[in-house]
Amino acid sequence: MPVKLFGLSGHPHTQQVILLLEQSDMDYEFIEPATSLVGYQVMFAVTGSRNPPVLCIDGKAFRGVEAVQSFFATR
Repeated sequence: MPVKLFGLSGHPHTQQVILLLEQSDMDYEFIEPATSLVGYQVMFAVTGSRNPPVLCIDGKAFRGVEAVQSFFATR
């Protein structure tokens, strides 16, 4: 199951999502859109959002901490 997290290092909401991923023992790729000139454009193309954090699991985007928490609550 490919898992990608678009987020900002040190940002509280991103840290909350990372904690949820680690508690669930999920492997994930962390992508920080602010590190490249087109990072936010890529994030928007993949997730439909320009506001991190966004967690993508099997191509489905969970936008924001609340959506990610809802995903983990139903697992």
